[in-house]
Amino acid sequence: MDILLNNTQHCRNIKYEDEASKPPCPAVLVDDLYYEHDFSVKVEVKNVGKRDGSEVVFVYSKPPDGIVGTHGKQMIGFERVFVKAGQSEEVYFVFSVPKALGIVDYTAYKLLPSGMHTIMVGDDHGLSFPLQINLETK
Repeated sequence: MDILLNNTQHCRNIKYEDEASKPPCPAVLVDDLYYEHDFSVKVEVKNVGKRDGSEVVFVYSKPPDGIVGTHGKQMIGFERVFVKAGQSEEVYFVFSVPKALGIVDYTAYKLLPSGMHTIMVGDDHGLSFPLQINLETK
C-alpha cells in the first residue's frame, strides 16, 4: 500500500538494528495522517465437529523486522462467531492502517512505520499474510 505524504507530513526517523536496512522514509506521525487508509480481512470459520459452538477470531499485526524497541505483535481486532455443527460462517474485519499498524517510539509518539508488516489471524500457528506499507514524499 502506497501512502503519499503531502508537504505538511514529514518522515520521522526510527531506530533499526541494521541501519542499512532502513527505508528512505522510515515512519510518519499517525496524527499527521489526515485521511484514512483501510485494509480488510475476511475469515471463514468452519465447525467440523458434531455440536454447535462459538469461536473467537483474533487478528494481530506485527511490525516490520529490525525496528528497535517495538512490540512483537499487537491485537488489532477480535470477534466471536457462532457456527452450527458442520457449517461455516464468514467474519469480516476492516482496519485503519494508522491505528492497526502503528507503533509507539521511545519519545511516546505514535508512528506508522514503512516496510513489510505481518497480519496474523489466530495464534502463532494460524494464518498470516504480509502487508507492505510504502511512505512516499512528493
